[in-house]
Amino acid sequence: MADIYKVTEVLSKVFQILCMIAAIATLVGGILLIMAEDPGQYIGPDDRLVNVCGMAIYVYEPVADKAADAIGASLIVSAVLLGLLTMIFRNVNLIVCTSKGKTWFSKGETPFQDDVVRMVREIGIFMIFMYVVGLVGTSIVGLICDNVETSTTMVMLVMGIIVICLSKIFEYGKGLQESEDGLI
Repeated sequence: MADIYKVTEVLSKVFQILCMIAAIATLVGGILLIMAEDPGQYIGPDDRLVNVCGMAIYVYEPVADKAADAIGASLIVSAVLLGLLTMIFRNVNLIVCTSKGKTWFSKGETPFQDDVVRMVREIGIFMIFMYVVGLVGTSIVGLICDNVETSTTMVMLVMGIIVICLSKIFEYGKGLQESEDGLI
């Protein structure tokens, strides 16, 4: 069982770093594409799809200036989504470390702590916010360019609600553990 905690700790830290790098690169790419004098030279005939974290944008005519602006805007929205995903992996890493008593704010080797409950709740909020950002982002991109097909998935919304419910279970477990500790 200790091996799965170590694997989760390492993978969550690796994915946190990778998502942060991807968010920065995507943000820079989106800004540069919007600011380019001739954005058509950076968009090839096959560069018409942006699909990140449940938000998909498909541009029918990638050479037009408005299409380049739409792709640039979708890259910026994708950077925000990747930033939120970075925060989710950060919280997963902190939850594992806190549950093992490896953080300065840990109160023992138990997952039933105030900070763990808060971080689980934050993961649910980040997931819901990812859905909202994707929905608003696809709407904005649709307003920028007429020849765009956009879509978002509700998976992050549903998972966010489930994770918030899970945080209530952790909160209840924390209360049970405190009452048990009071008996001893």
